[in-house]
Amino acid sequence: GTKYTYGGTVHPNNNFRNSVLRSHKTNPDAKFAKWYLSEVKDKNNNIVKYMYIEKEPPSTGVLKDGMEVYLSSINYNKNTDHTPSAIENNRSYTISFLYRNTVRGDAQTNYRYGFKENNSMLLDKIHVSCMEFTDDFVNHIPHPDPQGSGYNGTILPCENEIEYHFTYNTQAAFAKTLLTKITTKNIKIDISISISQRYKRGTI
Repeated sequence: GTKYTYGGTVHPNNNFRNSVLRSHKTNPDAKFAKWYLSEVKDKNNNIVKYMYIEKEPPSTGVLKDGMEVYLSSINYNKNTDHTPSAIENNRSYTISFLYRNTVRGDAQTNYRYGFKENNSMLLDKIHVSCMEFTDDFVNHIPHPDPQGSGYNGTILPCENEIEYHFTYNTQAAFAKTLLTKITTKNIKIDISISISQRYKRGTI
């Protein structure tokens, strides 16, 4: 049947080291609270892999020492039994999630797992691309660059390379962040389509 793998190890060389929510980033005695889905493999050895980023805990302010884990990328079209003969077919596909390098105004904190967990990041865009088919998963999958919006990885030609950009209203009532627009961009042919969302303030 289909095999689902959750979580991983905290060993620095393990591909799935960020697929858990823990009370401390480096302490070997850290408490574990969540094990995120890291791999799905069906009976035909088709594989989908999920990668995560662990945000560096702030050292000051109300979010100090709070832990955060976010989905970074989904890689699919892998098969351990398949060896493509042409470089054009020697690819997998990756959906990358890139976050803004700022703290959202309505960031939240909770202690439900016995330690501090924050929710402070906003999704900036989703990038869908063709990537080189390789077993060296870490070096050939695009990850959000914490200092910008770059990727590392080898991008092969795609007929359609798509990005979804998200626009927010950060001045809503009670300092809430509201999604107001999603822009779909086909990078290869330079076409963009936007869908906007309007909110109506109700009365009590």
